[in-house]
Amino acid sequence: MLTCPTNCLHCVKGKCVLCDKEYIVDVYGNCENVLFYDNNSLLIISGKTIKCAIGYFIKSNKCENCGENCINCNNESSCIICDNKSLLNNGVCTPLNGVILSNNDNLIICENGYYNRENTCQNCSNKYGEMCSLCDTHDCLKCTLNGVINNKGKCIKMTQSGCIQSSNTFCSGCQQVNKYINESGVCTSNINCSISTKFDNCLLCENNTVYNNTSTCFPLTNQEDNCDRMNVEKDRCISCITGYFLSNYQCEICSENCMDCYNKILCLTCNKNYFLSDGKCFSNSEVITNCKKLVPSQSLCALCDIGFYRDEYGQCKNCIENCNECNTEKTCLSCFTNYFLLTNNTQCISYDLLVNCEFKSQSGCLKCSTGFYQQNQFCVSCNSTTFNCSTCGTTGICTSCVEDYILIDSKCYSKSSIENCVEVTNSKCTKCTFWHTPNYSNTSCQTKVVWWVILIVVIFVLIIITLVLFIVLFILIQINRHYQIKKVQQKTCIFDVRKSNIHFTKTSISDVFVNKNEIEFEGKNYEETIPVDKESRELLCVGNFGKNTIKVQFSTKNNTEKYTIRTEPLVITLKKNKAVEFEMFIKPKCSCKIKDKITLFSVNFKSGITAETQINLVAITQISTKLDYEELNEDKKLGEGGFGIVYKGTYRGNEVAIKKLKEMVGNSLLSSFEKEVTMLDKFRSEYIVHFYGAVFIPNKVCMVTEFAPFGSLQDLTNHKPSSDVCIKLKIKMMIDAANGISYLYSNGILHRDIKPDNILVFSLDLNDKVNAKLTDFGSARNVNLLMTNMTFTKGVGTPVYMAPEVLLKQKYTKSADIFSFAITMYECFKWEEAYPINEFKFPWKIAEFVMEGKRLNRCEVIPEGIYHIIQLSWKQNPKERIDINEIINNMQRVSNTSM
Repeated sequence: MLTCPTNCLHCVKGKCVLCDKEYIVDVYGNCENVLFYDNNSLLIISGKTIKCAIGYFIKSNKCENCGENCINCNNESSCIICDNKSLLNNGVCTPLNGVILSNNDNLIICENGYYNRENTCQNCSNKYGEMCSLCDTHDCLKCTLNGVINNKGKCIKMTQSGCIQSSNTFCSGCQQVNKYINESGVCTSNINCSISTKFDNCLLCENNTVYNNTSTCFPLTNQEDNCDRMNVEKDRCISCITGYFLSNYQCEICSENCMDCYNKILCLTCNKNYFLSDGKCFSNSEVITNCKKLVPSQSLCALCDIGFYRDEYGQCKNCIENCNECNTEKTCLSCFTNYFLLTNNTQCISYDLLVNCEFKSQSGCLKCSTGFYQQNQFCVSCNSTTFNCSTCGTTGICTSCVEDYILIDSKCYSKSSIENCVEVTNSKCTKCTFWHTPNYSNTSCQTKVVWWVILIVVIFVLIIITLVLFIVLFILIQINRHYQIKKVQQKTCIFDVRKSNIHFTKTSISDVFVNKNEIEFEGKNYEETIPVDKESRELLCVGNFGKNTIKVQFSTKNNTEKYTIRTEPLVITLKKNKAVEFEMFIKPKCSCKIKDKITLFSVNFKSGITAETQINLVAITQISTKLDYEELNEDKKLGEGGFGIVYKGTYRGNEVAIKKLKEMVGNSLLSSFEKEVTMLDKFRSEYIVHFYGAVFIPNKVCMVTEFAPFGSLQDLTNHKPSSDVCIKLKIKMMIDAANGISYLYSNGILHRDIKPDNILVFSLDLNDKVNAKLTDFGSARNVNLLMTNMTFTKGVGTPVYMAPEVLLKQKYTKSADIFSFAITMYECFKWEEAYPINEFKFPWKIAEFVMEGKRLNRCEVIPEGIYHIIQLSWKQNPKERIDINEIINNMQRVSNTSM
């Protein structure tokens, strides 16, 4: 009998046909170890090689090397993926020179000293000279240490350029200080210049040369004639002798009769018997009379004699009468002795006119006699302003009156005019009649009341008022108590348990019985479910089977988030053998199953003992868009945005997208959220993402919608190459999105934020009825409202997709949605962003481009028929844009005719 070889599980005639794990049958029918047989195999099942390591393929049940530069292949002649320095061509990897990184089809990055030209790396030295070390397709960017870039973009030798070494490879300075950088980018000499800037401006001219108005140097001649001072180098004049002025470093003579000047037309000092006027010299015409001092070189008086003033023509004129010094015709600065000057400086008055004055001066009276006050430099009687006034202040306000007159508010009143006043001292009432007393200012008499009489009257009145209030309050309390008892009796059903056929059950509280231990709420017509956001009613009877009077009431949870519950009555007093019928009202806040307990409290009036027992609470609600957060299961986080966080999850067995919104503060925001949910609940279209509902519980607010396995159209363009999505599927997704928009318009709703992010992809199979659906209606609003009084609102829409009229803050219409859809179609068929970042670096550049009426050109990947539809949809004039149904019909025609 033949035995099987070692490690063999089954053999035939001594040769193994099935080996143990990690062993393989060789050509001789023996079992060899896999690693010994072929260490490049990753998976061998039943002696057959199933999978090889990277860089190998299966041949004759062994793993063979794919070949040089090949990472993955099907066989020895068909490579699938090349290394990062080779290109794939008909299954063969071709290595490239000067390459850092490439993929199968395209060159990505070249080495330094090379540039990308038609998918190959070309040497920079071949195009820009042997000294170019870094370049692009247009210019040399950097030379070697021995070269600089000229104006033609090529590298030349440093020694030829005359430049010093520059870090940016362009000539930044010259080796010789008298040279500058010319238009060719190299250094050349600056004529007649010793030190020059690199921009052709001379800083220091050579000897015997000077600057001109163009900052260049020119030679000098005769520079020493009439010169008072030369410069240190003795090559130019810096100061001329008197009578000459400096012009271009040479001295020229001043004008006639001019002693010293600044230039030919501006004289500074005139010769004798001449005066200077506007830079010119004129002869003195006459001698000025009454003048102490003339203005040098002018026929004008600088200082006049006493009693005279200098007029506008430089002549001396007489001052006004009795004036010692003046500066104008009608005003005086100081008067002669025993005269004083009026405050308006127009007249000098004699001291003899100052009567009733004790001290006189050239400014008028300084102090008046008693009974007078100073007014406009003169003394005026106090009696002239206030009758019967004895003395007054400097402003004429009376300070004291004559005898038997009282001073009140600076006026004098007789004693007889002040009622009840009998004595006056120092212009004040000092004594009044009986039962009267002078007031605090001693100007009148007021009644004087005995304080203890008032105190007795006040105490008596307070006692009477207090008694009345107590009586009225007692009566009101009794009336209210009687009214409350009557009110409770009218609304509450209290009955005798001995005369009732209701079956009561004992509770854990002694003497307290109930007709049922579980309160189960049912809907109308005895349905199993109850409505959401509406109260449902159920009855519960509680009886007192004891001997003492008790008080009973129910206590409900205050922190429940799923429902609210109340009872009528809130509290009731039961005598022995009495029962009450409690009305239980429950109001669910969301669709849920309620299974809870409510507490029944009892207080025995005689013993004072308080007891409690639990009553079960059961209810099932109807299905609604208000969901129970405990039925939502979160699987993983999908993304995060300004509105909140999106999770993938399940709801009652369905895959859903859970959008957790940011914290809502305030009833107005929650009310607005409820209106949005009500609007979404009304959408019933296969082209609109299905809306399951929302959670309205604070701190757990979220929305639940249908889950899209492929994400948004934007996600698809980011993660899938255009070649994986055929043109017909792109058209189908755009038709589906357009049908969704059409559905919104048929219901009077504008979307207001159409873009690839808001189109969800559900299938990539053309045989499915719907491939894409419209979503995100957070900005959607009623058409009628938008048409009448709504303009552009900050935060609504995305700037890339905004129509020109929206950017101009005009009213939002359907045409604005059509424009956004046109940009979305352009990005879908181009399969990348519409506005390249290298051309539109800032968002406002896109806005300027659109508002100027410019539009994007057609790419090769966009069919002409599709681009024609896009052109009709993004017209500058909103009225010229086609409607959504025309877009659907035109795209269906393109799909049927071209595919």
